[in-house]
Amino acid sequence: MRIRTLDLGQFETGDGKIAANRLAGKYMSRDIDWRTIWSGAAGFLALMAVYAWGMTLEPIWQKALLGLTVQTWIILFCFNISHEIAHDMVFKRRPDYRRLNTIFGYFMATPTLTPYHSFRDTHLAHHRSVNDPMDDPNHWVVRGSLPYVVFKVVTIIVGDHLVLSRFVREQADRKHLRYYVGFLAASFCALALLGVMTGWANMLFFWLLPACANYAFVFAAVAVIPHRQSPDAPEPQVMKIVILPPGLQEVSTMLHASHNYHLLHHLYPRVPSYHYPTLATELLALQENPARIEALAQDRANPFAARAEQAPFRAPETAPAADTRAAG
Repeated sequence: MRIRTLDLGQFETGDGKIAANRLAGKYMSRDIDWRTIWSGAAGFLALMAVYAWGMTLEPIWQKALLGLTVQTWIILFCFNISHEIAHDMVFKRRPDYRRLNTIFGYFMATPTLTPYHSFRDTHLAHHRSVNDPMDDPNHWVVRGSLPYVVFKVVTIIVGDHLVLSRFVREQADRKHLRYYVGFLAASFCALALLGVMTGWANMLFFWLLPACANYAFVFAAVAVIPHRQSPDAPEPQVMKIVILPPGLQEVSTMLHASHNYHLLHHLYPRVPSYHYPTLATELLALQENPARIEALAQDRANPFAARAEQAPFRAPETAPAADTRAAG
């Protein structure tokens, strides 16, 4: 029962990279990911069920408690699904699946009040330019004094939409701006409609406030904590994650909707999040037994041997070929 640290930096070069790539290769998304599709559908249904349940509650404190705990976590779960979709892990990386990917992306991102297109493009730019003050769209959050960072996290839904709006205005293709404005208009209409039809308190406690709370949690857990190592200068990312004792780690993974493995995701963005715990365990075993690294790197019988040696799996993320938008 001890806390351990998984140093992913040792798997970025040399035999360590080849060995780790061979372990990660078996978890890569290569086909339609039905598990994620059904999980996303279940999450959306859960959102509606909690909303309906909350409408039956009378005391405001009960609505607030249910909305800011259960409903916020479900929205976090939906965000994680939209994040998987943004990396094209659900409907393959093929142009003929582009429309399905986009529809499902908006389906899962809308409860978070995040426009899917803009989120996807800025997120892939973040992967390409981690901790770069000029090119990382998320770096503005981690810069400055700690009190200022806390303020930015608390008000992140406003700050991030300012960043997204500037991003879409800078794109040569004006459809980015149309998508963003259309999303905002549709979201405001949906919020107003729910307020009128179900009551403003229900809309507030079972969508708007949970979405804002999720926004703050995601940027705190995914941007600030992993990346605030050098807030005012571009330096290489420290690729270390904490592995808690058994039981506590599983609870942490559930509460974070797998975002406690964020840096592992940076190393292998094509591995679905539900494989992170198993892959992290295998990499930790590899770290604690360095002799296995050389043996695994030289194992020509490994089905992922050729791919592991040809290129790192952490290739620069790009916007899908079917779209002409340029991220960053």
